[in-house]
Amino acid sequence: MRGNSKTQMSTILEMVKILRRSPVVVGLAEYGSASYLDERIDGDYDLIVITNTPVSDVESLHFYVKDTPVDLNVRSLERIGAMSRADGFDSTLLDARIIHDPSGEVGQALEGLRDRHVTTPGPVIEQDRIAAMRHGAKHTFDKLREGRDLPLVLKRYMLHQCVYWALPQYFEIRGLQYRGEKQGLAYLRENEPELYQSVEEFYATTDPCEQARLARSIEEAVLAPVGGLWEDRELLAFGDQSKGDDLFRLLFGRPVPSEDRTAQPRDATDGSPRRR
Repeated sequence: MRGNSKTQMSTILEMVKILRRSPVVVGLAEYGSASYLDERIDGDYDLIVITNTPVSDVESLHFYVKDTPVDLNVRSLERIGAMSRADGFDSTLLDARIIHDPSGEVGQALEGLRDRHVTTPGPVIEQDRIAAMRHGAKHTFDKLREGRDLPLVLKRYMLHQCVYWALPQYFEIRGLQYRGEKQGLAYLRENEPELYQSVEEFYATTDPCEQARLARSIEEAVLAPVGGLWEDRELLAFGDQSKGDDLFRLLFGRPVPSEDRTAQPRDATDGSPRRR
């Protein structure tokens, strides 16, 4: 539904004061770099509203307070208490800054979630997802290799898309929380300096050949724990990866013409074949 998102509130502080008086709101928590006390907010303002009961099927609202875009997300105490981990957007709850919690319930709920998150294993990446990531990146490079007549702007667009999506994939493959581009790049700068340097060089150069080389290097590093880029003589299967050889033989009446055979499922932490 589309409506007028220009609210009558003139400041973020005024918005927070209104929310604090709401009978359904038991807590407020900020995430991101902006604070409701800032005299000037250059980017957007991120807020989690915690309610005493589920109030709607809507999980977030996005609107403007004067000229500041607001990302307002709603979670109930009940929902937070039922989470075993904080994955996806809910990972913002782990480091959120509480700015309203008169009963102390919100602080207790978030502390309990942090404890459960640390002790609960993260989700295992499905074989389908691994195959899709390995195929998708290589498919881009294959298109560029064969498409010598592609417009330069399209080539650059494809390479930029490839590198852009490599960042969240890096965290997904390693079972780490991805909390957006800013924190993601900061993590690489601190923990993967060579990979971070390649990303910096990619965005600094205008040479399309160098961009292609750097993009491939970045993808190889990102996908290393799950087998790297899809190889030229490797059979990838979407579905049950272990049955790829069988389907190929059924369709063509002969085994896969490759020494590598069907790709084996990989463990996302060390790159070794994963046992099921």
